[in-house]
Amino acid sequence: MEYSVPAVPPALVMDVCKFASSAADPNFTRKNLLECFQGKYQEPYINRAIQAASQLRLIEEDAQGPIHCSPRFREDIRKATREQLNLPFRQALQDYPPFIVYADLLSKGYQSIDASSATHGIFSTKTSSSIIDQSFRLWGVYSGIIEQDEKTKMLRLTIDTEKLMADYVKNLLESLASDFKAKIFMVDRLTNELYAYLTTKNIDIQELVDALRGYESNPSESVNKGSKILESYLYKVAEECGINVTTCKGITELADALRQKSPPLILKNQRNACQGLASVRNISSHGVDPETGKTWKVNEDAALASILLTPIIMRSIYLYTNKRTQEF
Repeated sequence: MEYSVPAVPPALVMDVCKFASSAADPNFTRKNLLECFQGKYQEPYINRAIQAASQLRLIEEDAQGPIHCSPRFREDIRKATREQLNLPFRQALQDYPPFIVYADLLSKGYQSIDASSATHGIFSTKTSSSIIDQSFRLWGVYSGIIEQDEKTKMLRLTIDTEKLMADYVKNLLESLASDFKAKIFMVDRLTNELYAYLTTKNIDIQELVDALRGYESNPSESVNKGSKILESYLYKVAEECGINVTTCKGITELADALRQKSPPLILKNQRNACQGLASVRNISSHGVDPETGKTWKVNEDAALASILLTPIIMRSIYLYTNKRTQEF
């Protein structure tokens, strides 16, 4: 996916989504959208709002022209009041890779313009760093993800709200805040560079994030979820290097395939680390042990350790395959 961050107010983006979600005509087009605004905005401005909504995957536009609200957000947007539209916007924004990296850098004390410049470089966006800075400031504040310190004027991440809201809205905000904090944490473990690479290969970190959030309530499922991304990553590395891994089953066989290249794409110790994680995955997902006939119990601390080890292994392999740097 090519990233572009249009200069457009987030409220206008959500107005576009609101009208698209409410349209009865399945052939609702850009022309219909323009008519919804009754000449209040010129066509290029509406087009930028559509582009932003498309980038955030709030809407989908068919090649033939019709615009549809994304199924994931359609009902929430359709039912929301105008004051509540910032909530689905927040859901979409904190899943948007360039904003995640921008927010990660803000959390580490970078100025907004510096975080925007880095985001522009990491993702090779079609948008200048100054426009990214302008848009992400507006989008972040509108969504409630960031706020400006009154004394220092620095932007910072926030998970709190001072408004008295209905319980379901507060619960949603708590869930969104937890999810976003977990994303920032995992991106930090992976590094922004590796995270950007994963997005270009359509490898989503959401299951790894879900694993981190759920390791206490369901350790076994979290171990299985968290290790899937390593398997997908190893597959992509092998595919890029022309190695046929269509018959490989699981993490260990994929790691072995990377070792068969001359010179090996990964080191023996990295392969062994993969095997160790694969063994923990087998314990969590295969149930009964063939030697004893008894089921393994996976504890919370074991689940957490395997989840945290996953991005470390991925980062180590990325550094070695791309820079020949040995780091763990």
